[in-house]
Amino acid sequence: MVTRKDSTQSHSHWGKRHYDQGTHEPTYTRPKRKADWFGGLLLLAQFLAAAFTIWLIWQSVEVYVQIGVALADRTLAANLPQWLGWFIRNTWILGSVIKWFLDGGVALVSIAAMLALYVLLQSGEVAPLLLENSPRTLRRLIGSITSHTRLPINSKDHATVAFLKERHNAIPTKWVDSIYTAKWVCYGVDFLICLLACPPLRGGWDRLRLVMTAPTMSDFDFVNAGKIAITLFAVEVGFFVYLWIKRGRTILNTPEPEQATEA
Repeated sequence: MVTRKDSTQSHSHWGKRHYDQGTHEPTYTRPKRKADWFGGLLLLAQFLAAAFTIWLIWQSVEVYVQIGVALADRTLAANLPQWLGWFIRNTWILGSVIKWFLDGGVALVSIAAMLALYVLLQSGEVAPLLLENSPRTLRRLIGSITSHTRLPINSKDHATVAFLKERHNAIPTKWVDSIYTAKWVCYGVDFLICLLACPPLRGGWDRLRLVMTAPTMSDFDFVNAGKIAITLFAVEVGFFVYLWIKRGRTILNTPEPEQATEA
């Protein structure tokens, strides 16, 4: 005979989740995720964007390599001592070897210097883009700005003291503003270098006065104009596309909330 107490005990588990033995936490299982074809498409697009960005960097760095080679030729021709030039011209094998080492060494130094300048300018151009697309960096930067100690400026403060306090209070925000200022400075320097290396006029800047008297479309060098555009904007555009696709993959790969299931 089943009493009321026995009946209650036999059905006490109704409506409750099952617990593992020896634990006090419910068992959670994650449902199997179906094949995400869109995520795979984004992964392929991210790979292609990375490859395309590398190709654009290779195309844009060509201008700086050409400048390095031209500087090496001019430097060696202008600074070569007369006695060394005479020695190179009048000694057959040894002079050729010395000339080869001089040409290669000067060219290597000039190209390395131009590549360093290229990396510096491109880093300055894409720095704001990288900053804006890093949530962790943005959180740290916002936290640093909000937690920065601000000194109160009183009416009795000396003008110099008040000025120094203003500079102190604006240190974090000034630093962020300087990143965007440096971006446009780098773009300006990059543009001037491109104009000197790849003049958009056929025949170079020496024909500028002649072209200005009667300009025609045939005087415009579209190849050099394309090189200038690639050198100026290709790297940032490539990084933007790559980071945009990567951000989409990160959003889509966010883990779904775990669902509790009964055993």
